[in-house]
Amino acid sequence: MSVRDDVGDSVATPKEREEQRKKERQREFDRQVDTGSLVVRQMTPEEREKYAESPQAAEERRARRARNRT
Repeated sequence: MSVRDDVGDSVATPKEREEQRKKERQREFDRQVDTGSLVVRQMTPEEREKYAESPQAAEERRARRARNRT
């Protein structure tokens, strides 16, 4: 639900603005994939090993996700 000002224009909440930005990013991503300027593919085993997450980074990521779920 949006808050309205005196003129009657809609004022987006921070959550609504974030959702709009997310949709815009997704549209841009899809456009790049469609035009071929961005290719999405599986990582090779060599790439997985080369760019593997450190155990410390993995634990920090798990902790952040756990905090966000509460």
